[in-house]
Amino acid sequence: MVDCGKKTSGILEDLYCEFSFCVVIYLQIMKTEFVPKLVATATTCCALYLVLRVCDHMMTVKTLASVGYFDSLVCSLYVTIDSSMKMQYFFYENTA
Repeated sequence: MVDCGKKTSGILEDLYCEFSFCVVIYLQIMKTEFVPKLVATATTCCALYLVLRVCDHMMTVKTLASVGYFDSLVCSLYVTIDSSMKMQYFFYENTA
């Protein structure tokens, strides 16, 4: 076992002491509730930002046109206009 209180001459012993100190600090921080929640919130926000940036970069007009997005918009508009005209025709035929 390495005594971290004494000055050692070996690099591995120094690394072990620094690593064990980091582990102790990490465990003390993780016993609180604020820091893990803060880390989880920051990670979630970063992941959401990354997903939004990737989607924004990938969704171009060419991509949307290739999947038929604009055709579906126009098609729904035609269906709406067609049904509106049929309803008006039915209304005029039945009220006259």
